Amino acid sequence: MPKKLPVLFYCLFVVGAAFAQESPGLIQLQKHIAQHSGKMVDSTVTRFSNRYKKRINYLMPLYIGLQNGKRIRHFNTDKSYYDNLSDYSSFIGDYPSALYYTTKSYETLDMEAAATIKPFIDSLKQLDIQHVPAKKYILDRAAHVQVTMINEAHSKPLHRAFTISLLQDMYKLGYRYLAMEALNNTPSATADTILNVNTGFFTNEPVCAEMVRVAKEIGYTVYAYEDTLAYKHSGSVRDSIQAANIYQLIQQNPSAKILVHAGYGHISEEQIVDYVPMAMYFKKISGINPLTVNQTDMTEGSDFAYGRSFYEAYMKAFPVTVPSVAVYKNKPVDLLASSEYDISIIHPPTNYKNKRPDWYSLDGMRKELAVKPTEKSLFLVQAYYYKEYNKLEKDYLIPADQTYTSAENGYYYLYLQPGKYKIVMRDIEYKVLSEGDMEMK
Repeated sequence: MPKKLPVLFYCLFVVGAAFAQESPGLIQLQKHIAQHSGKMVDSTVTRFSNRYKKRINYLMPLYIGLQNGKRIRHFNTDKSYYDNLSDYSSFIGDYPSALYYTTKSYETLDMEAAATIKPFIDSLKQLDIQHVPAKKYILDRAAHVQVTMINEAHSKPLHRAFTISLLQDMYKLGYRYLAMEALNNTPSATADTILNVNTGFFTNEPVCAEMVRVAKEIGYTVYAYEDTLAYKHSGSVRDSIQAANIYQLIQQNPSAKILVHAGYGHISEEQIVDYVPMAMYFKKISGINPLTVNQTDMTEGSDFAYGRSFYEAYMKAFPVTVPSVAVYKNKPVDLLASSEYDISIIHPPTNYKNKRPDWYSLDGMRKELAVKPTEKSLFLVQAYYYKEYNKLEKDYLIPADQTYTSAENGYYYLYLQPGKYKIVMRDIEYKVLSEGDMEMK
């Protein structure tokens, strides 16, 4: 008979169910697809894609996943299916749905493991733990190293927003390269001056694209280090090539300071079973000990079932309101046995303004722009940089921001930097309804 779990355990899952829900926009899309079964996409498709005739269609992967879900899960895994839906929900600016599908991919939490959460957090309360602002803590450490590596969960643009907040200050510390796993490591992709469908896969997500734009504007050299044959290689081989590509920068410029933005465990400094991560390879071949910063564990939904429950309990015990690092006697606290990283960031739960995460402001870099719905069948609102729009056809471009979520007053709120934009309104089948100019003061 299973052990009786503390009341806190049950509360965790009630809380989790409350915040991790599909958005009204996604539910509307599901209903439309059900009513037009077979019309939206070929029912035999079992592979997610946001491409249509080599152009970007941000709703296409949602059509595929929602219409052909049973077939996709039959030929793949539930985790792969939900991870894809999570990624593509984030691309369209639907963060609630991205969180919902992320957590659906987790295994069921072991009851005995869940029962350890409350006692551990109670023990932390007995210590004099301090929570210091993550940005300042990281900058203080980054000033004394040559290479800083920070990771992301691919379906959480929040993590990209935090990295963007570091860029200006790290440039002042002498960092001149932003090395990104998200970039396609091909001559055609890296030569393009305007972000487009071929720049990379995750750069199709607007906040990731903003990271590239902001870094270039500051003066960084944005560097692609991905293994060009990653699809053929094992995880360890891929990571060894990534590490070698980053080390190549050091060999060319021994004093170069590099900020590396990678996914998940690539920045781990310890071997994970038989997988040797990129950061561990890099340390071995370069002799440089990188500062490694983990964002994927102590964040909404976390990256695994135990982490999610622990995070929710921790937020109740220590309700931080800004990205923070837990320290004890001036050393980071290893909250989730993440000893393979130097620092773990604790991200507070998202605050929503007009039904959109307020971190889309990129630490105040962008302001809200209210877009009045002028089309009867409006579903999706996109803002493209005017200077990019006039140089390349829109469906090859990456929007500055986009959303299919309207606020209570019926307006759609976009987060944009000052400048001129082309506002594109589309219906639920991605058809362009209207285009217009708008300037953000």
